[in-house]
Amino acid sequence: MSALLRTAVLVSCCSLANGFSTPDNQVHSGEQSDIPTWLSDRLLAFDLKADTFESTGRGLQTLRDRNHGDLLLSVSESAAVTASSLIQQFPNIFQPAIQASIEKYQKSFTEEQVMALGLLILRDKDDPYVQSLPIQQFSVLTMPQEIFSCFPSTYQRLIQAYEQYTQGLHEKLIGSLEGVDSKTLKLAQSPKDFLWAFATVRSRCLAVSDDDIVGTSANGEAFASNKDGSRRVMLPGFDLFNHRFGAKGNSDFKDGHYVFHSHDTYKKGEQVFISYSSENGRDNLNMFMTYGFCPTDNPESMLCFDNQNLLEACASARPAYFNAQVLQQLEELLAKLGKNKELYVFDGSAKKAQSSLINGIAMMEDIEKQFLPPSQPQDPDFANDVLQALLFVRQQELERGLGLCGSMNWSSENTSWQPIVQSIQTLLSIELENVSSPTANSICET
Repeated sequence: MSALLRTAVLVSCCSLANGFSTPDNQVHSGEQSDIPTWLSDRLLAFDLKADTFESTGRGLQTLRDRNHGDLLLSVSESAAVTASSLIQQFPNIFQPAIQASIEKYQKSFTEEQVMALGLLILRDKDDPYVQSLPIQQFSVLTMPQEIFSCFPSTYQRLIQAYEQYTQGLHEKLIGSLEGVDSKTLKLAQSPKDFLWAFATVRSRCLAVSDDDIVGTSANGEAFASNKDGSRRVMLPGFDLFNHRFGAKGNSDFKDGHYVFHSHDTYKKGEQVFISYSSENGRDNLNMFMTYGFCPTDNPESMLCFDNQNLLEACASARPAYFNAQVLQQLEELLAKLGKNKELYVFDGSAKKAQSSLINGIAMMEDIEKQFLPPSQPQDPDFANDVLQALLFVRQQELERGLGLCGSMNWSSENTSWQPIVQSIQTLLSIELENVSSPTANSICET
């Protein structure tokens, strides 16, 4: 059965459980290896060549004119890197380690744990594809504190939650390897090496239908699938395509090959693009957390707020009702209800609160009603006042963050982070434009 491939949408702005990573090939090249001869030859077979472009850094150039429907690239299944292929390639490592994880933590490895460990094993064996990957990932997990401080408080907490998530994955991986394989344990011991492998997996994978890639073991599945039932796959050469909104094409799995056809036309010498965005779009926070850059032409602009932001806005709008004691009780209640990881979204492009934010403020309004005197059963301005308090604080945070970005001192030790800071400036500037002149003043507008 042929399965539709799509660029992996592995991060959601509205889920603290998901993690974030940054890539290397668009705008921020980082310390990347030269294109090896074997990969250049493979690209040349499809009239493609790796080149450096002023606007994007390294990308793929077409060596001939291309029409709608032309084949851009085909990669054999044998060249693909998947969790299944890694388990099959190194069964003496993965099978006992996965079994140890099940016995010790009552959970199998995640797909990302398998692939991250697999990359470290392949790197140790001088695998040609892994040797061609960048030797450094500029990730939100490894950014200096001065850069981290530029983000609004919500995004700082998102990053901290992701740090805890990846740390947990690493600790469980190490715990599963102890007493099983000392050599592999040594390869995976370093948090820095694990983060490199993990960030590489996150930024370079495609999501593929589970019909084509299935991992099994004696106890059922060898690793946990994604929520949508897809699997991750890394394809040599495909991960060199840069992003452009509106780039059209389709990917498929056919006759043992992953194939990609473009629906755009290109002249000889032009850079060929794909779209990293899903059908529903991808806002700049999502783009930055996943790929490490923020397009200035992104049609989507979503501002995320968490429970702490919402409670603080309520305290600012109605301090008589939402005092410190009430806020603490509400934090505990939200945690008991499993809502402590909720995010609330304001659509900056449309200047409207999305349903998550509307419902979050409505929940707070129901709580406020318990404090209202009998003579005032309603507070018609509550929702809009809370929204304006949210946007006002975010505006202050964005202005502060842009000031920090602009005042950074660059040296030979940290200059490699400049492209990342430039993307953060783009992210903050666009958000600031959207919160400082909202045209939708009513929370009721949808």
